[in-house]
Amino acid sequence: MPRFIERIIGPRVEQTELQKHGLRYGLPGGLLLIARILLLVSLFLPYWQMDLVAPQYPNNLHLTAFVNQLSGDVEEIDGLNHYIGMRSLHEAAQIERSVGVYVMILFVVLLELASFIHSRWAVLLVIPVMFFPFVFLIDLHLW
Repeated sequence: MPRFIERIIGPRVEQTELQKHGLRYGLPGGLLLIARILLLVSLFLPYWQMDLVAPQYPNNLHLTAFVNQLSGDVEEIDGLNHYIGMRSLHEAAQIERSVGVYVMILFVVLLELASFIHSRWAVLLVIPVMFFPFVFLIDLHLW
């Protein structure tokens, strides 16, 4: 293996060291595995949900936002939003919804790569995933 790749990936841990300090080496890998699984599962779960209560709607109005789509009473809420000068929900966050699934898959790949790198370079792969919730909230606020 070329020297520069070895410097990035980090040294391989000897079997005796792994047996001696199993938790030290296993815990980060286990946490990264859990993070990868949770990110993949999040593709199928709602990221945001809203229930609007109004006397005109006895069953209320519901809106659920997934990483790549909106569901619920979107058309009815869009009709109401039109009267207050708000843009259509279908127009909102088009870029985010179009790339959302790919970004999540990219995050899973970054976490997978980070689990194989045994040096400080692994942090660079994990940082985008760690900051994603904050970027998501800022983007939601700016919308």
